[in-house]
This record gives sequence, structure tokens and C-alpha cells, in this order.
Amino acid sequence: KTNIQLDFWSKYVSNTSQKTAIVIVDALRYEMGKEIMSMIDEVENKSISPLIASIPTVTEFGMASLLPNGNTRLILKEEDNSVKIMDGNFDSPLNNKAERVKFFLELSDGKGTVKNLNDIVEIPINSLKNEFKDKERILVFSNEIDEAGHIEDSSIQIFPGLLNKIQSAIRKLVQVGIERIVVVADHGFILTSKLEDWM
Repeated sequence: KTNIQLDFWSKYVSNTSQKTAIVIVDALRYEMGKEIMSMIDEVENKSISPLIASIPTVTEFGMASLLPNGNTRLILKEEDNSVKIMDGNFDSPLNNKAERVKFFLELSDGKGTVKNLNDIVEIPINSLKNEFKDKERILVFSNEIDEAGHIEDSSIQIFPGLLNKIQSAIRKLVQVGIERIVVVADHGFILTSKLEDWM
């Protein structure tokens, strides 16, 4: 059974009282998720599930769909010849990362925090423990794949290093006492240039 992206938060995050880290990897494909699963043998209780992405499958819609939304649909408004994305409950704007982070932190009521994947990997364990002490929801962003996709022929080269970085972050989050870790994507990617055998 496959869930839709708009139901992500209620199905995988708000249904638990455990301290949870949500690692959102921009453009992570399902196959890469399977690869990450094979890299974390020491994690006992793990599973993988596909999600049907919101259409259009671009960052703005996918990222907005992954936020806590009470299973409501996003509201789209045309304004100045462009489409504006609002959440379905409070009419909060969700058009860019700054607006999405603000929305998440407001809904978290002091129990949420936001980090980049590099922060998790680089910050010492004791510092992370202190930062996460009173937090119940840790939102972690990675946009390396999506950024690399805008540079011709470079994105595939970063995959092994990025997968290792995600693996390191998961291990570190476990070490600092995060009870549940969910890795999710806003959309996948499509390779459009020639592939070599190793890829």
C-alpha cells in the first residue's frame, strides 16, 4: 500500500510521542533509500515505504506537502502571474524554505528545531545533545542532489559521498538519543545525460 505525500506527517511523525528527526533529502530517489537501508545494518527496527509525490513534482510543492498539515490540501493562489502555495489550515505561505521553516517552528511551539545535514555531521555530539534536549521534532534538510542537478553531469558524482553523509547523520542522531528517524524526499530525480557503467 502506498501513501500520498500530504499524509506523510500524520502517518510517520505525529503518530508517535517519540523524539523524532525528520531528514528531508531534496530529490532522493527510492532506490537511494534502499541503498541507505543496506548501509545501516546496526539499526534494528527499520522499514522503507514509497510515497506518491504531490503534483507537480517540484521542490516547492513536495516540501510543502511534507510539513504538518492535518491532512489538508495545499491552497494555490495565483498572484502577479505566479502561483503562491499556502497551507490549508492557517493560510501560511509555504513558497520557499524560509517560509516553510517559519511555519514548522510556529506549529512546533518551542519543541521543534531545524538543522542542515552538514550541521548534524559536523557539530560535536555533546553540543547536539544539548541543542536537542528539549526538542521533540528535529527537521534536517539536505539539498545537495537538487543543487548538483543544476550543474550538468555533476549530480551522479556526489551520490556515494551524500549517502555516506546520511548514514553518518543517522548514526549520530541515534547516539544523541533520537528515538525515531525518518528519511523522506520531496521528489525524485531523472538523469538526462549519458550514463557510464559504474553509475
